[in-house]
Amino acid sequence: MLDINEVLLGRRLERHVWMLAEEIGERNLWRYGELQKSADYITGVLEASSYRTERQAFRVNGREVHNLVAQLTGKGQSDQILVIGAHYDSVLGCPGANDNGSGVAALLEMARLLAGLRLHSSVRFVAFVNEEPPFFQTRQMGSWVYASRCRQRRERIYGMLSLETIGYYSDLLGSQRYPIPFALFYPDTANFIGIVGNLDSNNLVNQVTDTFRRHSDFPSESLSAPGWMTGVGWSDQWAFWKEGYKAVMVTDTAQFRYKAYHTPHDTPEKVIYPKMAQVLMKRAYRRANGLMSISAYTANRVANEVPLSRVTVVPLGVDEAAFRPARCLPRREDKLLVTVGMIKRRKGLHISIEAFARILDKHPSARYVIAGQSEESSYLDRLRHQIQQLNIGHAVELKGEITENEKTDLYHRCSVFVAHFLSTATSFDGFGLVYLEANACGRPVVGTRASGAEEPIRSGHNGLLVPQGDVTATAAAIDRLFSDSEFSRKLGANARLTAQDYSWDKTTDRVLRLYESILHAQSSCIHG
Repeated sequence: MLDINEVLLGRRLERHVWMLAEEIGERNLWRYGELQKSADYITGVLEASSYRTERQAFRVNGREVHNLVAQLTGKGQSDQILVIGAHYDSVLGCPGANDNGSGVAALLEMARLLAGLRLHSSVRFVAFVNEEPPFFQTRQMGSWVYASRCRQRRERIYGMLSLETIGYYSDLLGSQRYPIPFALFYPDTANFIGIVGNLDSNNLVNQVTDTFRRHSDFPSESLSAPGWMTGVGWSDQWAFWKEGYKAVMVTDTAQFRYKAYHTPHDTPEKVIYPKMAQVLMKRAYRRANGLMSISAYTANRVANEVPLSRVTVVPLGVDEAAFRPARCLPRREDKLLVTVGMIKRRKGLHISIEAFARILDKHPSARYVIAGQSEESSYLDRLRHQIQQLNIGHAVELKGEITENEKTDLYHRCSVFVAHFLSTATSFDGFGLVYLEANACGRPVVGTRASGAEEPIRSGHNGLLVPQGDVTATAAAIDRLFSDSEFSRKLGANARLTAQDYSWDKTTDRVLRLYESILHAQSSCIHG
């Protein structure tokens, strides 16, 4: 099962990639403002993890550019340095989600995860500028500038890891390609991470590979080859080789599996964030005595990771006391549609807005309130534009981030709650706690099939389920709940009963029973 820390890490990685490739976009010397925004973002994230960030400045084509450096100083041999680097520029005409938003995201999360640890030697995190053409393998390449200055200072760098496009994977046969002669020796399925170095770095390649395999069961392949061979030197490790340092590239093999490589189609939704998280985080669940999933849907989404026979579904609980209707709370408002939660693409808000617009002529007094923090400002801008284009600004309110009390208030005021989750190959909502919160307030809900909503929602009982992305079906569901007050009240009454089945007391009991069964099984094995 996916460890909760792994899930959270995947979402943090996703947030970094979206910020770099979507919110900022193409970033290079010809998009100088965006390049500077990227540097500011990286600096801010590092400083939020308690690092002091140095900007190593140099000039290219009359403009100042920066390598960004943060260090975790060792408590033993602090002058022994491991450099972990990733370039933050993108190639001309490309938003650079995988190349190399994925590498930068990994760099930032590795820095965060290591912050505060007492390490024997020092670890230096460097975000390099100017890796992409026309600066690649020239003196204007950020990593070469950095490595040459390190050599001038006679710094004792015992190894360098270049994080280069680590976000794309596929389990399809034939999804991996190679230049000659590597196709003779390596697998044709793009489900692994590559660890690549030149012949002089062979010992480092072996050390990194052995360490990775001791701490992760994610598939990996290693290669030590002459630096001039196709693909071997295609990142910042090349610059460190030029200065006599041992260096390796950690990569998904980029152009040999990723069709969007160096194209305008290298966008954030193509990055496989759960796999990225697995590369970065040690996975312990395969050795666990018992596994717990928040929903059968989540269990099925990751069934290739562990046998379903080892998984016990224990759904999330809802705090009934926090959402129970009370006399002091505001009364239900007729034909008020509400959505609460993070404002992001996979929440499908553009579908809900379009559906609401379609029923507004029939229900001219209806209103739609959307409340929640936005993680994707470009998506929020898209929603604002959509509302303007549909001419429904008088009936739709984007409230932004709200308090818990304000959220509860909205649940109680609404007549219908809607959350149109969209599942993709890389991300999904595994349960849909917001549905239960609305149910606890006695409100019917509209959710999506083929998502975690199918477990808390029984269509026609406490809500209605519609196909993902289906605007017509979503509009019809909202219309029915607005038009048929008796049906809506019936679903609302059932909704309260449904929420009671998901109380935290019952969830706690399920967890305790799972623990007891595991302990009993272990005891039987010991005494058997």
